[in-house]
Amino acid sequence: MTEEVSRRTCDRISNLPINAIDAILTRLPLRDAVRTSILSRKWRYDWAKVPKLTLDESLWKDVSNRGVRVKLGRILLHLFSLRQGPIKECRISILKSKYFPEVDNLIFFLSRNEIEYLVLELPKGEKYKLPSSVFTSSKMRHLTLEYCVINLPTTFQVFGKLLRLQLFNVSISEKHLEKLISRCPLLEDMELDISNPLNYIQVNAPNLKFLNFGSKIISNTPLLNYGG
Repeated sequence: MTEEVSRRTCDRISNLPINAIDAILTRLPLRDAVRTSILSRKWRYDWAKVPKLTLDESLWKDVSNRGVRVKLGRILLHLFSLRQGPIKECRISILKSKYFPEVDNLIFFLSRNEIEYLVLELPKGEKYKLPSSVFTSSKMRHLTLEYCVINLPTTFQVFGKLLRLQLFNVSISEKHLEKLISRCPLLEDMELDISNPLNYIQVNAPNLKFLNFGSKIISNTPLLNYGG
């Protein structure tokens, strides 16, 4: 009887419609989503199609300090080799700067996989030098960066779909900040917390509706409501 019940349960799991499987996997942390691969043959690689990823301390909370890099490396290897379909949303939270090389590789991968929503939370102290690959993401709609150094590549043209930009404790020159904002024609919401001194910047963002800032700004923003 127990064997029969087990078989029926397994069949029920295997026969779930694909939209139900996607809904379940999207709501699970990456660690648990990967574990579902043992449920049945049908589920084996479905986790690799999930369009939302969160990479944070929950993935290696039970791992020793020495084992974190190994664990992170294995996660990225599986992600890079088994990934199927675009990654629309990703949150990366890394608390130690020694893992920045892995972050470089991940951002390059995300930029080539149609990322639309990217949140990058990094540790205080040594700032992360943001790779130029970020600025090749033509479908980016939301970008949040924390504790980064931003130098726009000369090849950067436009974030044609970006609606929200958040920069927290970020280092960027006045020239590059002005250029970044002006190359986001649909930008509606922006928060700026720039760690280096800004004497003067001009904001050219005609669709901007909300701006939270801490520097002197001359704006060309007819729709603007702002907080300081």
